[in-house]
Amino acid sequence: MGSSSNIVKSTLPRIEVPKKPLVDFVFETHENFDQYILDRPWIVDVPSGKSVTFGQVRRDAQTIASWLKKEGFKKGDILFFVTTEMAHLYLIELAVWMLGGAVKGTSTLESQEHYRFQIEEMQIKFALVDGETFEIVKEAAQSANQAKVNYFSIGDVHLEGTTHISEMLRDDGSAYSGNVDIDVDNDMLLICNTSGSTGMPKGVVHTNQSVIANLIMMKELKLKESIMEFVINYGVVNLCLSMYALRHGLTIYHLNKFKESDYLPALMTYKPRTIMLYPYIASSFARNPELEAVRKSGFLKHMMIGGWILDITTAKLLSQNLPQTHIQQVYGMSEVLFAFVTHIPDGDEMASVPSVTVDGQTYTSSGSLLANMEAKIVDVETKKPQTTFKDGVLYMRTPGLMKGYYQSNNKPNRTSIDEENWICSGDVGFFDDKGQIYVKERANFMYKYWSYLISPSEIENVLQEHPAVKAAGVVGLPNLETNNVTKAYIVLKEDQHCSPEELSAFVAGKMPLHKQLHAGAKIVDKLPVNRGGKLDRKALKEMALKI
Repeated sequence: MGSSSNIVKSTLPRIEVPKKPLVDFVFETHENFDQYILDRPWIVDVPSGKSVTFGQVRRDAQTIASWLKKEGFKKGDILFFVTTEMAHLYLIELAVWMLGGAVKGTSTLESQEHYRFQIEEMQIKFALVDGETFEIVKEAAQSANQAKVNYFSIGDVHLEGTTHISEMLRDDGSAYSGNVDIDVDNDMLLICNTSGSTGMPKGVVHTNQSVIANLIMMKELKLKESIMEFVINYGVVNLCLSMYALRHGLTIYHLNKFKESDYLPALMTYKPRTIMLYPYIASSFARNPELEAVRKSGFLKHMMIGGWILDITTAKLLSQNLPQTHIQQVYGMSEVLFAFVTHIPDGDEMASVPSVTVDGQTYTSSGSLLANMEAKIVDVETKKPQTTFKDGVLYMRTPGLMKGYYQSNNKPNRTSIDEENWICSGDVGFFDDKGQIYVKERANFMYKYWSYLISPSEIENVLQEHPAVKAAGVVGLPNLETNNVTKAYIVLKEDQHCSPEELSAFVAGKMPLHKQLHAGAKIVDKLPVNRGGKLDRKALKEMALKI
């Protein structure tokens, strides 16, 4: 473990971050691609079947850039998009970046008022929509007094009042020269939303430089030649996966909506070598009786788990049910992207998620720091740096750090970044003596029972050990005597039966008194999930308070 004054440093060799626009960086490898790679798809939008090959992507993006320039798009302009499609979306995003612009997307499930606020705040003049989102976005723009919005669309339907991508691709390309002066350190490239797990989502501003810094650190993920994911198409993870794939000749299979019944058939159809899952989905995936078909087929070599923490029971089930698949946990946040990753060996040895047991509780590791990064754990109350195996809040420092949170004056708000360039993750965890991070909980999700600080994830992990449990969500409910009491909401596996009293007794047999289900357990059909695919703790708490 590299450390100084309780600061943990990456043990990987430092990598220089080139000073160049993102588009130049991702395309500089293409002259070495052979015909086999050029003929392969870069992105496949699974629901629609549309795809973009490596051989066409640069030419098509330049053609779209020419059309955009003729329509008045200029450096500093922001493309606002609301769609679930991805293949053609990224052609248009590349064109925007070629012109020195930025992109800002949002969920297709938001309200008109939400769209109105963003359109007004960013003074949007260009919007990308599809058949499901055009009308609500147009109405939002009109209510924001932004009637002069240039709309263009993707999808099978040519929408009246928009320019369809097929028309953009018929441009003669004459207006794009490539001569755009881009300030790689300061010009906005992407404005992405935080998950909103602790409140309203914030707009995270990334630049060409911060994205490239993340791309060069991603080699430790050891992604295979094809990847299936269902990450939101307006987030920084999706951006970096796609740009990494574009630079290295990998294929992305994108699922814009997750349906458990459709997921395994999609896997068996496309047979990706890598998949990326959220822990909540991984838990269900690990317990799926049809997983044997994936194991027997032998195509799946690498599984990444990210977005939150994987419980030890699910980690073990994945390793048992998929013995020829590397299981890798990653940790990051929108503000810094990937930060920690568990190691995958270069040889024949299989990788599973490491774990450690502290005070009788077992935690899975989110891995070691990627290149160029530093981190420290700070005590929640005293703010003093912590030593190994001592809990505290995680702080990070990296060249891939965001520029700040978006403000309407185009000067990102950096109040969350201190004078030494440290950013607080808001997550509580600890380091072991090898420099591996074990994240336990969001600081804002923890609550007190008497004077004890309770982590709901810790109790959820114990519940996942029960053979009848498919998924678990735990909340603290206000109590005048004890501050809070703990209640669990449980989804059972199909054909499994278990009473709330049995589940409470199960936890009581494994946890100390202050970590037990004092408010009991309730069996439910499903748990609320946010738009990022994670357990929606805010919605779970609201649901618990209403019952």
